[in-house]
Amino acid sequence: MERRAGRGAAGGAAEQPAAHADHRRRRLEQRPGARRLALPADDRNLIATFHYYSPMEVTHQGAEWVSGAGAWVGTTWSGTAAQRQRLRDDFDRVARWAAREKRPVLLGEFGAYSRAPEPTRPAWTRAVREEAESRGFSWAYWELASSFGVLEPLSLQWRRPLLETLLPVAR
Repeated sequence: MERRAGRGAAGGAAEQPAAHADHRRRRLEQRPGARRLALPADDRNLIATFHYYSPMEVTHQGAEWVSGAGAWVGTTWSGTAAQRQRLRDDFDRVARWAAREKRPVLLGEFGAYSRAPEPTRPAWTRAVREEAESRGFSWAYWELASSFGVLEPLSLQWRRPLLETLLPVAR
């Protein structure tokens, strides 16, 4: 993850410390019950779902309801080798669980808030979609026509770069 100059007179670029991102990832893995989830073995109609918004500094920058998110405005995600590896690692964990439990997976929500820089939203969105599809996960983008939306709610115009990352045939 890269950082652009943020608010304040000092400006200056800063990089998000890797230790902070690793701490967030460990917290997620340690959520109560995450590793103990047991689904009825005889009900093969159940689909496991998860939401993916990592890193939050990218997907929720400027989100008014997230404490401190204003400081993240300008954070970029370009799909560097390290960024893609973190994404693969996260999705590999889900895929290992799904294989062990013999369950299909739905990536039930993913998206980036509209305050993310334009090259960042499509790059991150495409990468997440590709990782889900490469593992056979179905997916649902959050959301149609609001602050995360692929459709601009006032003009009812598609946000083409975002639409084309989700539906490559839309080009």
